[in-house]
Amino acid sequence: MEIRLLGNYLAWVGFGSGVSIEEIAIIALIMISIGIQFLFLRLTARVIRESAHVLDRNLAEAIKVTLENLPDAIKENFVEGIEPPNPIQEIFAQIMRDRMGSSGKITEVVKASDGKFEKQP
Repeated sequence: MEIRLLGNYLAWVGFGSGVSIEEIAIIALIMISIGIQFLFLRLTARVIRESAHVLDRNLAEAIKVTLENLPDAIKENFVEGIEPPNPIQEIFAQIMRDRMGSSGKITEVVKASDGKFEKQP
């Protein structure tokens, strides 16, 4: 009696009277599978969204700590870590300063019409 009622219902829905129980079971299982996949999709989207928020917070905290400690790190590694120049370096630096300061004159080099540089008198 139940199968006949189910068959009448299916005929009323539009399946016709030639639908077997196996076909109905397959359709039902496909619908259940689609529903489960949809639930997993929503769960995965929520996990990704929450993970992105956690990552954002952690990254913001790391950048904040890095910027707060940056002046100390620069001071330790570059200002205090520089050794004074040795005397030979100081001599060369003084020679370069003397030579640059003594000329004090800038000469402009011009090109001739043929594209070569001309000698200045």
